Amino acid sequence: MDSTPIAIPPALTPATRSLVNYHNNTLPGAVNAAVAADSVLSFSDQLTDTRRKSVLNSTLFAQLLAQQQTPPGQDWFASYCAILATLGWRLTGVWKKQVELHHLHWTLLELAFSTVAQNSPVLGLAQVQQVDRTFRALLQSTAAREVFRIGNDNHAFNSFQFIPVNERANGLLDVQLHRLELSSAVPVTSLLDRQRLEYRAMVKLEIHQVQFHPLGNHAIQQMIQKRLGQMAETFIVGLMI
Repeated sequence: MDSTPIAIPPALTPATRSLVNYHNNTLPGAVNAAVAADSVLSFSDQLTDTRRKSVLNSTLFAQLLAQQQTPPGQDWFASYCAILATLGWRLTGVWKKQVELHHLHWTLLELAFSTVAQNSPVLGLAQVQQVDRTFRALLQSTAAREVFRIGNDNHAFNSFQFIPVNERANGLLDVQLHRLELSSAVPVTSLLDRQRLEYRAMVKLEIHQVQFHPLGNHAIQQMIQKRLGQMAETFIVGLMI
């Protein structure tokens, strides 16, 4: 992998950086969830702070590098998955579904999290409840919403990732990478738009099941931290759920 510097999205103004850094004092503490650019992650209680930070940094690094390498107007998700593979994330399965809903009275983000909770075959009851708590925490955090907005507005797709992470007894991390792409009959300018949808909406849900062992890639984590620098502090905000 080359050593090209990671570009800072143009939407990250000095005022925004100050706002986010002011609120971003909960990492790498014992947070249950976090926003990393336009990925929303939740963690099982067993994960140590170091492991949570490894997942967050890997996710952020892959997002920013994939967006930087992808031509404008094209989806960067395939490049994102390829970069994760070079960082030690091992794909074990893929599941896809398209959900069409009518006569809604939800915002786009409410629709997204509801789709995950009701349709994901890899989430148990406890994780579904965690989806709901994560969604509520995201809406209540000014800094998390701002980071999510910047991450999502930096590309042309109404899409984002929801990533529950659980730890096995052998130390492996089970990662369910939920990719959601949303469209509606009512135009929206952002996934955080609070406009209520009253007509048809479509959600493409793609789940990549991944295994990751942070202890086995210490050198990679050092490289990621060096290349991200202060951007990890700027683009990662913890959520207490």
